[in-house]
Amino acid sequence: MTNHNLSSEQKRVACYIRVSTEEQAKEGYGLESQERILRAFVASNSDKNWVTSEALMYRDEGISGVLPVQERPALSRLKMDILE
Repeated sequence: MTNHNLSSEQKRVACYIRVSTEEQAKEGYGLESQERILRAFVASNSDKNWVTSEALMYRDEGISGVLPVQERPALSRLKMDILE
């Protein structure tokens, strides 16, 4: 993962969002709703120097939560980025 020009005091927060069914999205659990909530959570912790960015948003749409990590593309990328 790249540095994203952050100061050493800033803590990058990666956000993983997933929705597996259209019904979940209709009930307010869609990717956009989850992202809005997570961005607000990160912003509410700005006093702890938490920051996020588009590059730190990992999205799996239409992917079942019962699948292993290696079968979830965004979660796999997140894991690889953490290990870099």
